[in-house]
Amino acid sequence: MTQKSDFFRTWTEALPELSKFSQGKYYMVFKPFVFGLELVRQPRSDNYSPYFDLYGFYGNTRGSDIKACLEWPVVHFEILSKRGLQYKISLDDDGRLINDAASQVRNVVRRGSRFEDSLGTLERIFDSQLKTKLVKATLQQPKLWQAKYYNALLNSPNKSEKILKGLRKDALNWDMIRFEKGYGRFEEWYDHLKNTDIDSLLRVVDENMQDRRIHKLPQAFLSAQ
Repeated sequence: MTQKSDFFRTWTEALPELSKFSQGKYYMVFKPFVFGLELVRQPRSDNYSPYFDLYGFYGNTRGSDIKACLEWPVVHFEILSKRGLQYKISLDDDGRLINDAASQVRNVVRRGSRFEDSLGTLERIFDSQLKTKLVKATLQQPKLWQAKYYNALLNSPNKSEKILKGLRKDALNWDMIRFEKGYGRFEEWYDHLKNTDIDSLLRVVDENMQDRRIHKLPQAFLSAQ
């Protein structure tokens, strides 16, 4: 094996909860999302840093097929050390730094034995991202609220109305000129989201989940109570 293949194999062993999606990407599925770890190579070096990725299977402004779904993440942020520092992990790491970073990844991607564990994890991630300066500065709130709403529709319907109220309140602080350039008129976008047909949403999600790369990934399901 090459040094690079050994490096990626060590990550696979450090995070058995996730499965390899492609080189440097290790994911799991929680309908209607796929999420997990992406290793991003730092510029002009052979060092890598771990990032959390989340994609939705329901489509975006570029389309609703699997290619469009995987083109841009809904959530993408760097995973830092316990001290809040960036990981710079070299190909010749002896495994100690990888295992340390893997424990931090696991703190974000907590996969429990029950569906609710993943549900709670995603809700916390969406809420924390909505508070960040980067999200607000780049007007990423719409795609995060959309993800929160679809997550509720499919996994926790009793929360959907509360999420819509939260969206409208948050939208009072958005730059609507920028919003309309990316999404169109707000009321039309909001009404389309609010009136989402669950059966149509499920058809799109289920079709995209049949992609061979997605189909082989581990999945979390609702457990009987």
